[in-house]
Amino acid sequence: SGNSYRAGDDLMALNAEFENLRAANMDRIARMEQYRKENNTVRDSRNDLQVFDLQDYGRRPKSDRSQPQKHNLPIPLAKATTVKHSYRISGAPFDLTVDQRDDTPVERHRSDTMEKVAWSTYKHSRGETTIAAGAWDGSELGTTVFDLYFDIAKNMCCFRRIDPVGFFEVQGIDDPHNFERTYRTWSAPLATVQSQYRDRFVGESAISIPIDSMRATHKDGNVDMVEIHQANTKTGYRRWVSGGDENTTVELYSYAHNYGFVPNIVIPNIGPYDDVWGYADYEFVRA
Repeated sequence: SGNSYRAGDDLMALNAEFENLRAANMDRIARMEQYRKENNTVRDSRNDLQVFDLQDYGRRPKSDRSQPQKHNLPIPLAKATTVKHSYRISGAPFDLTVDQRDDTPVERHRSDTMEKVAWSTYKHSRGETTIAAGAWDGSELGTTVFDLYFDIAKNMCCFRRIDPVGFFEVQGIDDPHNFERTYRTWSAPLATVQSQYRDRFVGESAISIPIDSMRATHKDGNVDMVEIHQANTKTGYRRWVSGGDENTTVELYSYAHNYGFVPNIVIPNIGPYDDVWGYADYEFVRA
């Protein structure tokens, strides 16, 4: 093909680990996607047509002259449960206070400053909306995932909800939540990604991003889509798109934060903390 670009071995190793983790989590992914699909059927207009064709409180179709069957009265309890739990949590924001170690002007200043930093982070992250979105995932899918990051442009700490369906973790040995690495993936139009990263550079050597090496991984209707992957480590993160080999795996961005921890928080909805991936409220309605 004449394409001289080739991704580095370190990036290909991260990509290989990501693919292995995704394969190992296929049952969880399928379960979460199924729960989300079932919950979204309440908005399907085809269900209205099915209900419209029923008579006798759902016991038989209007066109059917057979003996009545058991009642069929679908009630969207799943959504009601999810809404209740999501907004009950987000509607009661935390009461944050920083204890003073003594009653001195310096200590009062320290306490007041730390409280202002925390509340500024909460506001900048659209706290109530973000927590409600995370609580929705917990109720519907079983787990909430938050990403912590630093907004360089605003010079602010932030947190955001990310989709647990596309999140994978390498658990710690002593504490499973003390992650060694985490990965997340999402899709975007290929043309959009190429436009956003055109004329940008990546890595310590400031290599120009070879956007022409990107290849679509799937289609959404008639739109060419590409999967974006991101690896978070205790020292930084790297973002890339993968076309399946070293010639089409293209690094988009890297950043060394040197936090000393992986900046992701995973909260199981119901179940032991050590299990990481908890039970959804929906599972008990669905059963």
